[in-house]
Amino acid sequence: TILLIGRGNQGRMVDRPALTSWLRKQFAANRPWHEMVYDLVTATGSNKQNGAVNYTLAHLEFESVPLTSRTARLFLGQQLQCTQCHDHPSNDWKQADFWSINAFFKGVKTEDKTAVNATGLEAYDHTELSDRPTEAFAQFDKRNGLVGIAFPKFIDGSKVSQGPDINRRVALGKLMIDPKYDYVARAFANRMWGHFMGKGFANPVDDLGPHNPASHDEVLDKLASDFKASGYDVQKLIRQIMATRAYQASSVKGKSADKEDAFFNTMQLRPMSPEQLFDSLLTATEAHAAATTAESDK
Repeated sequence: TILLIGRGNQGRMVDRPALTSWLRKQFAANRPWHEMVYDLVTATGSNKQNGAVNYTLAHLEFESVPLTSRTARLFLGQQLQCTQCHDHPSNDWKQADFWSINAFFKGVKTEDKTAVNATGLEAYDHTELSDRPTEAFAQFDKRNGLVGIAFPKFIDGSKVSQGPDINRRVALGKLMIDPKYDYVARAFANRMWGHFMGKGFANPVDDLGPHNPASHDEVLDKLASDFKASGYDVQKLIRQIMATRAYQASSVKGKSADKEDAFFNTMQLRPMSPEQLFDSLLTATEAHAAATTAESDK
């Protein structure tokens, strides 16, 4: 949930508990990861009934610029956000590449719905997310003072219709999980390796661009290809990582500590996340139990 929508409060339009509940159900059922990605990118309907809708709702400000950068970064492992304002300094990505992804979100529409509440008054109930047919293009300011335009185009250059005959988010979702691409598989394999090992083959874990090659590209390719061949089975990928000698290594470092770190010969010591620290403090102090007891005493 934090990776998808952050820790902040996005207001009534984003139903965080509904998204968390949706994610719990998907992972508990071991839903294939590429199907989850497709649902998150293309979800429609009520933000209460369909928790996946909240991912898109959380990032629609500023002409869906946050939605564009987060989608490419989280699911494809491509940090395109710096090309929002200029061409990438370290690879061949151009400013138009960012806005070509942004153009896939031009048909998104939100609508607040009301219902009669417990007091008998009509009040906000939920937000509906839908897509409308559009011929809209993304418009952006170039560094030379001119205005550029971009129609929907995937990061490898694959184009879709510029007209209102397609659902653009659906088209993007299909491209992202197309079997001919490895973006989703590599991005998730590197993220999961980093989650369990303390660092990924490429760091940051969501930056797999040509300017940031993986330290062990063949190993990452093997994990990604096996993950893809398994039907994007998350639990199988986790078992595969945990069965490696690298995961089972000791955290005690020898004389060649730097070399050991570089080749995953020792386990990285990892700080707790804010949520882990908070839960640990609750467990250690039993503060939550004390609050419950005090409430019952009242």
